[in-house]
Amino acid sequence: MSGSGNGVDIGAVYQLLLRVAETADGLRVILDDHTRILNQHSGAINEHTRSLNELSRTADEHRDKLNEQSVAINTLSRNVNEQRVVLNEHTVLLHTHDRKLDDLAHGQSSLRQAVTEYHSSVTGHGILISELDRRVRRIEDHLHLPPAA
Repeated sequence: MSGSGNGVDIGAVYQLLLRVAETADGLRVILDDHTRILNQHSGAINEHTRSLNELSRTADEHRDKLNEQSVAINTLSRNVNEQRVVLNEHTVLLHTHDRKLDDLAHGQSSLRQAVTEYHSSVTGHGILISELDRRVRRIEDHLHLPPAA
């Protein structure tokens, strides 16, 4: 440090400015590295965001399909319940028809017994069996019954 004042002071200031410039350059390099890393991270975040958006769209499509399937299943369930009601009604009708058929079968057997008794009683009065057979066949045809024998 010289006694003149300005030379030493300007040199010191110059040296300080050089150090500040070197430090600023070092910080600029570090800042550039950080900026590059942040840009890479931003790119990765953007890629993940695109992936998440795609997954969200896919999940929305699956949800929509599940909702459609749920509606279809509910419709089928209602149809099955309606068919069950119809089936129950038909079962009741079938049981009614079974009882009627049982009654008809009982009536047919009673009719055959009556015809047999009639045959036995009229045979003694001289009616030909062939005429009686012909009459029984006509009755069976009229009542849509199977042949007796």
